[in-house]
Formats: sequence, C-alpha cells, structure tokens
Amino acid sequence: MTCRTIETKCQTAAARLPLAFDWMPECRGLWRAGADYLAGDFVRPSVANGFDYECTTAGQVNGKKEPNWAQAATVGATFQDGSVVWTCRALSTSSLLRTISTSAWAGGALTIDGAGINNSAGEQQAFAFVSGGVAGTTYRVTNHVVFSDGAEDDGLVDIEVE
Repeated sequence: MTCRTIETKCQTAAARLPLAFDWMPECRGLWRAGADYLAGDFVRPSVANGFDYECTTAGQVNGKKEPNWAQAATVGATFQDGSVVWTCRALSTSSLLRTISTSAWAGGALTIDGAGINNSAGEQQAFAFVSGGVAGTTYRVTNHVVFSDGAEDDGLVDIEVE
C-alpha cells in the first residue's frame, strides 16, 4: 500500500468542497517492454489516447520502447510490435487490471457527504464533498480504497479552513 497526497486545498467553513481521487494509474494495464502477450490480452498506452489495444496474435513485444499507438488509432486498425499484433479497440474495462471495490473517507471534524465511486471504462475515481471545520485549522482527509484484487491504497489531501 502506498499513500499519495494530491495537494492542499483551502476553503471556508461554510463551503462544500468537491474532492476526487483518480485511481486509474493504479488500475490500468500498461504495455510492458519485452513482455509476452497471449491473444485476448489487453493494454492501454501509458499516454492515454482513448483506446484499448487487444493482442490478436500472441508473441513477444519488440524492444524496450513503447510502440507508437497513433499508427492504429482507429477501432479495428492493427499493427505489429515484435511478433505481437495489436488491434485497436474502443475503450472498455478489458484493459484494467483491477477496479475500485470500496471507498471510505475520513476527515476528523470535517463533514464528508455525497461519497461515491465512478467505475467506468475511462474512470476509476472516488469522490466526496467536504464541509465544516474551524477557521485556522488544517485537516487531513483520507480516501481509503480497496480494489477488486484485494490491494488497498490511501489518498490524502490537506484542507485548510479559512
């Protein structure tokens, strides 16, 4: 488990501040240098381009450098990477290694409401609204998530109440 702080935010005690943690980097299956892929395996480019790529011919990818995914940025387009043939597919959850199963928020004396999870093809996000607190006080808000594979992680944000 790792913890990551996204930032420090300021708000007045009367404000209702939206918070969201993007957990997609911990969820997506990325291309791996020198890896062997089986037909039916899916990956996403490290720089998102709105597509998934399915291995349609099994094999080993070429070298250490991620391919230029733009050469197949139309659904159904193919290209070869070593002995692997990649086919461009519409964005789906097929390339995700895991999804968010549960999300819990804690914020001390702050009020946290409206919490939820966005589990879609393009998003793995936990969100909530924060309000309250005492002016001049900084609060640590934690988002604890459990993923579908049992892994856990914490996202942290400090809220300074003005």
